[in-house]
Amino acid sequence: MDFKDLCNWFDKLEQTTKRLEMISILHELLDILSIEEIPPAVYLSTGELGPKYDVMVLGFQEKSVMKILSNLTMVPLDVIDKKFKEVGDLGDIVFSIGDKGSQTGLMDFLGETEPKSKQSILDVWKQLEKISKIEGENSEVKKFNSALVLLKDMEPIERKYLVRTLVGKVRLGAKESTWLDATSKKTGIEIDLLDLAAAIRSNIGLVIQTAIRKGKEGIERLHIPKVGIPIMPMLPHRGESSEDIWNRMEGKCEIEIKYDGFRIQVHKSGNKIYLWSRNEESYNEYFPELVKELPKTIKANDVILDGEVVAFNQQTGEMMPFQKLTNRRRIYGVKEIAAEIKVKIFVFDILFKDGKSIFKLPLVERRKFLRDTFSDSELMGISISWSCETPEDIDQQLLEAKEQNREGIMVKSLLSPYEPGKRSFYWLKYKADYEKSLSDTFDLVIVGGWKGRGKRAGVYGTLLMAAYDPDSETYMTFCKLGAGLTEEDMKTLTSEMEELKVPEKPKDVISNLDPDIWVKPKIILEVSGAEISKSPVHTVPSSEGGTLSLRFPRYTGNRRFEKSVPDDVTTVAEINEMAKIMRIGK
Repeated sequence: MDFKDLCNWFDKLEQTTKRLEMISILHELLDILSIEEIPPAVYLSTGELGPKYDVMVLGFQEKSVMKILSNLTMVPLDVIDKKFKEVGDLGDIVFSIGDKGSQTGLMDFLGETEPKSKQSILDVWKQLEKISKIEGENSEVKKFNSALVLLKDMEPIERKYLVRTLVGKVRLGAKESTWLDATSKKTGIEIDLLDLAAAIRSNIGLVIQTAIRKGKEGIERLHIPKVGIPIMPMLPHRGESSEDIWNRMEGKCEIEIKYDGFRIQVHKSGNKIYLWSRNEESYNEYFPELVKELPKTIKANDVILDGEVVAFNQQTGEMMPFQKLTNRRRIYGVKEIAAEIKVKIFVFDILFKDGKSIFKLPLVERRKFLRDTFSDSELMGISISWSCETPEDIDQQLLEAKEQNREGIMVKSLLSPYEPGKRSFYWLKYKADYEKSLSDTFDLVIVGGWKGRGKRAGVYGTLLMAAYDPDSETYMTFCKLGAGLTEEDMKTLTSEMEELKVPEKPKDVISNLDPDIWVKPKIILEVSGAEISKSPVHTVPSSEGGTLSLRFPRYTGNRRFEKSVPDDVTTVAEINEMAKIMRIGK
């Protein structure tokens, strides 16, 4: 398929906000794409450039792309810059310019130009791969020139979507789940099987390609984990009370420490170690001592472990504050900071060992595999856990966690399988701040912001925060946040928000407010509040009718770097549960 034809399909997607219509469009598109074209078409439509664990990085800033467009079209840079401040979308700008001046603009740069030749999806994808691999001296100039040459032979509609790809701001509304629904419709393969394959292989392009090429049998083969490829983690729900937790677990559960660190997935293949974050980001460079020493600790040739890495004082045997651990996420001075801040992984699950898939076994059986896989060492230990005989055991462990300044506890069903990529009621987190006498906290995502005044001039001093509704796959506003933000917080967030800026309200954001800036939902902040009240403005629906908002919201200072969107954003359902505890004002 020509890249131009794909862009026309993208236009169809952009013109609808209805999920069923999107699924129908993608279903039709899958009938036309060749097997080889499926992965690039999928990733280009979702704004990605491949699976997260192996994604291409183009590295273009908006200012750089504006210069490319100026060279391409002969439109002065200051005119493009001014137009961008008005429109906010470089793709729309280059589309509106069309071919006016394009050939003339390139004469000086490239010499005599030839008539435009059609480029296929695979042609464009290969060029993007080449651009992503450009490194070393003068890499910026080389990337600039390569992008300019690529855009030269394109029609306006192609430039529109390629430019958006270059700056990482594709906004079609197509999500991985939408593609999987379309694939299920086309192949007849149950959506649960496709979801599981996507969670285990973390590569939706591969999953869809396999479904169409090899059918249900091929998808079931993808349910076998592959060491070195991160698996989407299983996530917990919140527990409201010990009685609620006990009833859900039917009395068959164990209690674990809730660690205040980074979720980490450890893969060992021979003597090679892969460390993955919950967002499928490689942690190898941040924790070099783990990469070096873990092969000596783990008694298995091939294994996949799930756990939490914490800052740890080897002398006292105590866990250190989370803020200490965040210092390990540095690009420079890794060796120095590693010598200063020691870490330890507490492993709480095992998914795969020496050719055997384990994740479907009950937790009580997975624990046996875990105990046979390694022994406690300076760098790795098995998560501390207790048996649970009564609801009172849950409350007792929560009180002890509170006294030791820990975040809370986890309660897990002994009969539960490991469910990759799912938020499951088999695991419940029970935090000290869930007690009725204490205020609660929420992990909310920034969707917009307002420019500050006075001391906050030049930064976004008020943020629009949203919760997530997995049923509708939308973000719903819950509060405006300003309290608790330091000058440094606002400067940092303003810089990041400018990078995530989109020209209009994202399709998956439900809001009655119109902030000065809309951003892609990427940044999660922990927010405390006094109570949940009825709101005439915000859009989180109440189970009792109307909508809800958080009164007296305050940033706790805890930036949720380790958490991912949307999986770790507080949900609408969770807010309705917490509304039973936090008094609803009238």
